[in-house]
Amino acid sequence: VSKLIKLLGKIGPADQLHLVYEAGPTGFGLQRTLNAKGYCCEIIAPSQIPRRAGDRIKTDGRDSIELAECSRADQLSAIWIPDPEDEAIRDLSRRGSITKTGNAHARRLLTEAAWTYRFKARIGKDSLQRQQALPKSIRTMARKAQLRLTQRFAALSARGLQVNKACIAVARELAGAAPH
Repeated sequence: VSKLIKLLGKIGPADQLHLVYEAGPTGFGLQRTLNAKGYCCEIIAPSQIPRRAGDRIKTDGRDSIELAECSRADQLSAIWIPDPEDEAIRDLSRRGSITKTGNAHARRLLTEAAWTYRFKARIGKDSLQRQQALPKSIRTMARKAQLRLTQRFAALSARGLQVNKACIAVARELAGAAPH
């Protein structure tokens, strides 16, 4: 990364360069580092890059030129970059499925809790009063989790996934986010 930043410094000042790169297995660290150094850097999903008819040869050099041309022509859509906390939660929840091994009572409690996420995210009067004693950072984190899990349940249901399977998927995500 330091070599890249040194090279970019020779090309021009950070506020005059617009950088794009194709999403890959390396995550978002490069984009975050470049943005912290003052560069405008976007990550592009490979499926969103316009392809010319008959252009089937894919090399890094050709891809770089194509990305630069499409960026200059404003033909690219950048992907959403999660903050490091959201990325950590997402990574925890991509680590497998709920199995029938382990504590049956814990599995049942997770499933029962997951059923509540099929409803619109809201906080009742009693819960709101109980939460007042908690630090604001914890209340914010809990609200983000509630919104994320209700959206997840709705998205899975909208895709046509059987409601029981959607519930188990949300329960798995809930288990991944729970402190160990």
